[in-house]
Amino acid sequence: MRAEVFRSLGRSLLRSPRLWLIQVLVNPLLGAAFAVWLLIPEARAWQLAVSVVLIAAIFVATLVLQGGTLNYLHSAEQNGPAPLKPAFVRALKNAVALAVWVAVFYFLWAQIDTLDYYREIIPDFVRSELPQAIRNHLSLDSLTSTYSVSLFMLRWTLLPGLLLPGAALAAGRGFRGFERYGISSWWGTVRSGEYWLALIVATLLGVLGTGCIVSWHPAFLKATLHLEIISAAFRFFAAYIIALASWMLAASAVGGGRIGFEAWRKSAA
Repeated sequence: MRAEVFRSLGRSLLRSPRLWLIQVLVNPLLGAAFAVWLLIPEARAWQLAVSVVLIAAIFVATLVLQGGTLNYLHSAEQNGPAPLKPAFVRALKNAVALAVWVAVFYFLWAQIDTLDYYREIIPDFVRSELPQAIRNHLSLDSLTSTYSVSLFMLRWTLLPGLLLPGAALAAGRGFRGFERYGISSWWGTVRSGEYWLALIVATLLGVLGTGCIVSWHPAFLKATLHLEIISAAFRFFAAYIIALASWMLAASAVGGGRIGFEAWRKSAA
């Protein structure tokens, strides 16, 4: 069953080379536009106005790009290959609802960031409260590592996994995605073990995999600046493609989860 799920996700990922091309090209353009925005001075009123308009355009374009991707992959899971334009137009129409969901995600992400402060405090407190017989076999380092791994999974898997189905509904249905149907669809997705398995794979690839590639330094026999630049360029490009693939995998898993819910809903009707 799980092998079939991943085969289905793989087919969905490879279904539209144009979607891949859009993702590969547009994300760096948005990053470049953001870098330009950081350089805009704000000493005069017209400069401030240009800065506000540019960052708003970047934000909306990002919502449309990722919301359209969620919409398309849901349609692709349901109906096979489909036109790209309607998925992105629908995301543009529902950009306000998607922005609200992004604000919720950002707020919760910020709350998780505050837990970093307790990385040493909580493991030390937990160990101090344990019986001596258990403390003899449980080091502080192991508790600290457990806390770090739990925080990593909370930040990169659990929170995105809980909110991505809602983002897909907002991109596809607007504020109607927050109604009763949306809640039922969200529950139908997050209760799927295959959905969470796909997200864990996406996390390992997109976060740990890219981190290892970027931090890895090949041992050249004769290291030169030219070789180091080429190596860095290849490593960053590979990390970018892997991160993009992990995002597409997660988006496909959301689409597959929604399809599974809708099929169950029709069979139960």
